[in-house]
Amino acid sequence: MVASGSGDDLWALSESGLLYLPVSTIYDYPILNPETTQVFLANDECNKGAARATVRMTNLGKGRLSYSIPNTTTALIMQVSSGLAPSTITLTMDSGRSGVVRQPGTNLFTAAAGGGGTALNVNVASNDAINFPNTIRVYMNYRVRDQRGVIYPIPVALNNNEGLWDMVLDEPRGRLYISNAGFNRIEVFDIQRQKLVEPIEVGQLPHSMAMTPDGSTLYVGDSGGESITVIDLDTQRPFGKIEFPPIPRVGAQAAVRPLALAYGLSGLQFMMSNGSFWRVIGNQATPRQANNITPVTVTGPISMVATPGGEAILTMAGNSNAYLYNALADTYTASRQLYDQAPV
Repeated sequence: MVASGSGDDLWALSESGLLYLPVSTIYDYPILNPETTQVFLANDECNKGAARATVRMTNLGKGRLSYSIPNTTTALIMQVSSGLAPSTITLTMDSGRSGVVRQPGTNLFTAAAGGGGTALNVNVASNDAINFPNTIRVYMNYRVRDQRGVIYPIPVALNNNEGLWDMVLDEPRGRLYISNAGFNRIEVFDIQRQKLVEPIEVGQLPHSMAMTPDGSTLYVGDSGGESITVIDLDTQRPFGKIEFPPIPRVGAQAAVRPLALAYGLSGLQFMMSNGSFWRVIGNQATPRQANNITPVTVTGPISMVATPGGEAILTMAGNSNAYLYNALADTYTASRQLYDQAPV
């Protein structure tokens, strides 16, 4: 693909030939856009009526714009006020719908296209629009009297494997940090105001996080590659990354990436996707040497947790072995098998 010096025109090669894109006049054509990509519907025994939400469909460009919605499942009723944008789509969750039995507290239901508990994806189609409109994800939640709490919906990517991964509580600031892998960012929830505030952009596919005991810095493991982002929690902005040494690997092999992090008094400790033990010295990631306590690698899934003061860290391997790290000695001092069967 090449662009003109002004950026008004683009040319690209395709299987059928040369494609010309008049970028400067793109808004002269119909562009279909939903006002939101996420809808949360909920009801309970005290509110047994149908739960409804409307999504406005707009035309960001010009010209006639028709669209249609698919029939996803009998558990969700969808209606359009008009097949031409601008108009609205009404989404309805009826707890008493025939043939649909919902499992309380979940997005599970027994019906055709049950979805397996994940969000229902509504893909709006249009023959007039020059774009593929964003998918609308619908979450449905039916609760009984013993299921309480407030749900705050957070948009996630269409890949259900890259949703919300980890949480870290920052009590002095009244913030809760949530890694949103698919959107490459850390969601920030204000506990006092009970709302999401401006997120923090980080590296690719953030999963595990670790905060220093003094609450000044947050480390984020970017599982999309060999990357750890460092965030200043006073400014709520990233200010650097941990430097990794060259890691030789076969060309077709997946990148070795950080999967689990924990911070101790001797610095950041973390585990890589190949099961190896690592630490950070200054700003440099360094592999730990195997000893009579820790092997060269362990099996996954791997998790790590630190004490509030950072004096100790517990690393849990997928084969039920746990490894205890003593931050004062800067070494792993004990290991033990915690159970003799695979976790449920």
